[in-house]
Amino acid sequence: PCHGYPNLKAFKHLVGNFGGAWQDQQKEFEAFPGAILFTTNCIQAPKPSYIDRVFTTGLVGFPGVKHVQNGDFQTVIDMALAQPGFAADEPEKTILTGFGRNAVLGVADKVIEAVKSGKIRRFFLVGGCDGAKSGRNYYTDLAMAIPNDCVILTLACGKYRFNKLEFGDIDGIPRLLDMGQC
Repeated sequence: PCHGYPNLKAFKHLVGNFGGAWQDQQKEFEAFPGAILFTTNCIQAPKPSYIDRVFTTGLVGFPGVKHVQNGDFQTVIDMALAQPGFAADEPEKTILTGFGRNAVLGVADKVIEAVKSGKIRRFFLVGGCDGAKSGRNYYTDLAMAIPNDCVILTLACGKYRFNKLEFGDIDGIPRLLDMGQC
């Protein structure tokens, strides 16, 4: 959900986000024809097939992976430009993200009114990780069972189990509000 970060929206050449939950990165990174930069935790041991395209920065590091210092991302840019990129575009899929403190405060009056009028009955918080094993569908099952007059807030990677599903809205307020990453 890269465009949930306001400063990234300024760069028109950053057109999307690839991948999903951290536990899928080894499979997804093998299929990704570009440079990979880790800025936060949840790095798994990179496979030899793509470790040369992996970079870390800030507090993140991993043995055998190039680390970007002092905000100089030229090596990442050079690696990205040297890669073939995708052969074809995939159909566009938009996922609504970016409901941090400032975004929520901007619509606080609308949310409060919806609660007072009974249009929003409850808030459910998904703040955990659903894990890597297939069949672990607790958060998906929970999200699908939440009544239509309730809002789902997410804080962690459990959201990747259901953030591509459609939950609709309540008077223009999305029923699924992603508040941030792990």
